[in-house]
Amino acid sequence: KLSTVDLMQRYIEEVAPAHKGGAIEIGRLRRMISTQEFLQKPLAMLQTVDLQDYIKERLEEVAPATVDRDIDVISQVLNYASDVWKIAPSENPLKGVKRPKYYNERDRRLLAGEEEALLKAARESGTPYVEPMIIFALETAMRRGELLALRWENIRLADRVAHLPMTKNGKWRNVPLSSKAVQVLKALPRALRGPVFPMTANAVKLGVVRALKRARQRYEQDGGTDDRMLVDLKLHDLRHVAVTRLAEKLPNIVELASVSGHTDVRVLRRYY
Repeated sequence: KLSTVDLMQRYIEEVAPAHKGGAIEIGRLRRMISTQEFLQKPLAMLQTVDLQDYIKERLEEVAPATVDRDIDVISQVLNYASDVWKIAPSENPLKGVKRPKYYNERDRRLLAGEEEALLKAARESGTPYVEPMIIFALETAMRRGELLALRWENIRLADRVAHLPMTKNGKWRNVPLSSKAVQVLKALPRALRGPVFPMTANAVKLGVVRALKRARQRYEQDGGTDDRMLVDLKLHDLRHVAVTRLAEKLPNIVELASVSGHTDVRVLRRYY
């Protein structure tokens, strides 16, 4: 009999590859397929209690936000199967599921001296694109995915503009380039086409983590005592810093939204 795993496998083959975040989606589905026996049950026997038990057990291993994303993916598979393939259990097992509650909004900002220390460590890391990417992120407020998708054919140096054909919200936008952002681009190996930052998402993550570790070690060796310094900082936090800096320069929230790519201007109020 058809199981949830069967639907997941078909979703991996036919649907997920066309999604912007398809690789992450596929990885999450494959992990669940290989570790969760309840997904092998016939689809007609899948119950709300199965998902509730999964949530309870998974919360012992990972953060609530991760569990919530797992449920999101399961929901996407079941909803797509029902809407498009017309395959669905008689009763929706997601109905009544109590998802984990969590507060996931980060408010991490750069402390005095962190930017300089991080850039110095990144410069010494031996990975040539980490420092330029950090600077570019701070100058443009671009997301990591947008930085990695940025291509030379979409850079207009004469106009000081980077064109993003597709962003997280499904729309294009033009990002103005500061003098420092232009300097970064001019210092990179140039090509007519291809990615500006030829790295994988994991390589970027590891590069930033290693730079932070190196910078923190140097800070401690120099006698630093602030426990917050160079700890719990992520590349996405630099986007918050960049948007805050842009808010100081741009006269209104609509212009800020056009640069940052936020679709809900209410989200930007905290930056002002």
